Amino acid sequence: MSEGVQELTEAFWRMHRKELDAKAHAATDYKTNETRLLMLLQHRHPQGMKVSELSRAMRVTSPFVTQLLNQMEASELIVRRRDEHDRRMVRIGLTEQGLTAATGVHNFYYGLFVGLADRLGPEDSRKLADLMHRAMDYMDETFSKKE
Repeated sequence: MSEGVQELTEAFWRMHRKELDAKAHAATDYKTNETRLLMLLQHRHPQGMKVSELSRAMRVTSPFVTQLLNQMEASELIVRRRDEHDRRMVRIGLTEQGLTAATGVHNFYYGLFVGLADRLGPEDSRKLADLMHRAMDYMDETFSKKE
């Protein structure tokens, strides 16, 4: 096995498990995909997003997103609105309750990363961010070759 592969594998799996632990401790009872959708709608497109945009961003099928949206609409987290410029297009936006939920999730994760940055210090925080970006660029390149 190449040098460092075992350590990388263990670090990635440990990070993945911690992601799940963080979700369990977050200030919501929402499922992981609901949380992802809330964050997308809050941060990327406050004016709303189309189902196709959401499915592409989440890397899931449009029917999966539609099913998720139906559940979230029933919970009054999202609202569907006709686009002002193209009445055929429906955009998905957050309700006040959805915005409150998204803000709670954002605040939890922001606090988590503030603590991490404090623990690592500015230089190591930048190094870690750079290494993670490089690793994810590699993963994106590798997975895009298979599509």
